[in-house]
Amino acid sequence: MDKKTILIKNIIIGVMLAVVGVVLTIQIRSIRIAKKEETRRDAIKLQELNQQLTSLEKEMQVLKEEYEINNSKYLELLNELAKNDSSFYETLKTYHDNISEMKDNAGLTEVTGSGIVVTLSDSLVAGDEYTSGSLVHDTTILSIVNQLKLAGATAISVNDERILAMSEFICVGPAVKVNDTKLFAPYVIKAIGNKVMLETAIKNSNAVTNANVNINISVEVQNEVTVPAYNKNYQNSINLLKNFEG
Repeated sequence: MDKKTILIKNIIIGVMLAVVGVVLTIQIRSIRIAKKEETRRDAIKLQELNQQLTSLEKEMQVLKEEYEINNSKYLELLNELAKNDSSFYETLKTYHDNISEMKDNAGLTEVTGSGIVVTLSDSLVAGDEYTSGSLVHDTTILSIVNQLKLAGATAISVNDERILAMSEFICVGPAVKVNDTKLFAPYVIKAIGNKVMLETAIKNSNAVTNANVNINISVEVQNEVTVPAYNKNYQNSINLLKNFEG
């Protein structure tokens, strides 16, 4: 290959490399410009969102102040009507009493009163082997809860889960699910009501009288038992119950 051909070949390669370099430079600059533009748009969008947030916070503050003013006027009007209209006062009092009673019956309020505390736990038999009768099952807890209800308990909880008409008892491995919450032994059942009747109900329950049941069970009568309020969403519990029932 003569020198002229080599020179031409080198020139062609040089031109190609130069073109590639130019193309790469243009691409890199285009990418940088696109990123800068994207960053600029993001900054503008963020600024707009911050402005909207500030505007909404101011609007919320105004609405809050208006609510407080209107609520104050509402309470003043109620008090004025209650003072000057005895029939309105009686209607209002009945309304509030009914609301409070319905909340109590629905388990939406914490309740304190005399009652009993029942503690259930698994029991080991000889050889440190578990048998079905030595385990606390969901059916065992449900049976005791039903006995307490029949004995007139006004409020019941299991491991601080308030028991309602819709509360489910489902065995989930080593746990029992109540109100869609997994509970583990020991199971502490609190009940408010007539102490004598509640204690008698437990002593006569299947968990105590059944010879095939060998769990640990203790009953403590107390002058002051506190059963917490139901802390779940009512609609979710209703849906869960419907699903459980098929």
